[in-house]
Amino acid sequence: MKTSTISLALATLCAGAVSAQTCIGDWQVCSQDPTNCCSGVCQGNQCHPSNNPAPTAAPPAPTLAPAPTNPPAPTPAPPPTTAPVEAPQWVLDALYSLVPANAPGLTILTPDGLWNAILEWDGSTEGSQNPFLWGTEEENKYQLAAFLANVNQETLQAFAFSMDPNYGINEIVCNGNVGYMDWATNTFVQDPTPCTSDWGGEYGLYWGRGAMQVTCRVGSGPGGSDYCAAYSDLEIFYGGYLAEKGWDIETEPFHVALDPTLAWGSALVYWMRNVGAGCYTCHQWGKLKDFAGTVETINGGWANGEAPMSHPPSSRQQNRVSAFITVTNTIGLNAQADGWNGLSINDPSPCQVYLPASPQYCFERSTGPVCDNAVLPPIPGARNSTFFA
Repeated sequence: MKTSTISLALATLCAGAVSAQTCIGDWQVCSQDPTNCCSGVCQGNQCHPSNNPAPTAAPPAPTLAPAPTNPPAPTPAPPPTTAPVEAPQWVLDALYSLVPANAPGLTILTPDGLWNAILEWDGSTEGSQNPFLWGTEEENKYQLAAFLANVNQETLQAFAFSMDPNYGINEIVCNGNVGYMDWATNTFVQDPTPCTSDWGGEYGLYWGRGAMQVTCRVGSGPGGSDYCAAYSDLEIFYGGYLAEKGWDIETEPFHVALDPTLAWGSALVYWMRNVGAGCYTCHQWGKLKDFAGTVETINGGWANGEAPMSHPPSSRQQNRVSAFITVTNTIGLNAQADGWNGLSINDPSPCQVYLPASPQYCFERSTGPVCDNAVLPPIPGARNSTFFA
């Protein structure tokens, strides 16, 4: 800006002094008449302002940008990992009605782990056809209440006041034989000593773990292997979750005892798919409002079992009934008014109602032809539930 102003002023002065011809302005060619620059300075064949030295070299020509090309296709973003899912308040209320929120066992059997396990199941291929949350808000709450009441008998009570974090949610009888979690190295140390009990049989690597104590006894899997469906089904119905974690249940079964989603999920797989000693799954009996049916499926069909409901010692059945009534009352349900069976140990079990000609099946597994020939009640279908809160 300053250079241009001075140049114009000098050019004006030169124009008044030189009348014979017009002087040559700054930066014009002066090779033919080097004395006629308005500034009086002719260098390098160009007139220069008197106060601005000649440049040593012309500025380089700008480099042209290359012609635009089509940008490469963006790399797809990796699939997001499963974000923690927060359980709705009624799920917390149901769980905390049975054990306090600070119970040691709830460090693994967390309400969020329970809710995530339910959503993982309902999001699976089979779960989309047979969801845990199958009906109305009331029906879904009853289903969870029946589930938790049975889990309470299996594990919640046992870990309400103490839990060894090396073993997690497990059948305590095998703690000394089946290995432990070494948190210093974050590895599971497997003890090769087999665990055998008078009532439990021989346990291998796949001993009782999770909220429902799923167990594979030695030789109970396909082809006489130890890896039975109680564990292998998790790879089917929780395969995405396991892949995300990078876990292999066949070689790392201890995750079922230590991970919240798998501890609950193993119990859900049993609840949804296993007819146990009865003719229906626990979930199906829940749809039919038959709490006694859930008890029979889980622990009926043997001499020391819990079917009929009054079969001694009946304290176990009474614990389950009391827990069911506690949960339902807590979350605003009235099981008696809604027609549920199994609210007393004097209520009949399904083996008494639907297999009256074969009473021995209260103490034996009643699957196969016995169930096929029984006149069982029809099971309500899924109602495409949208109740998730």
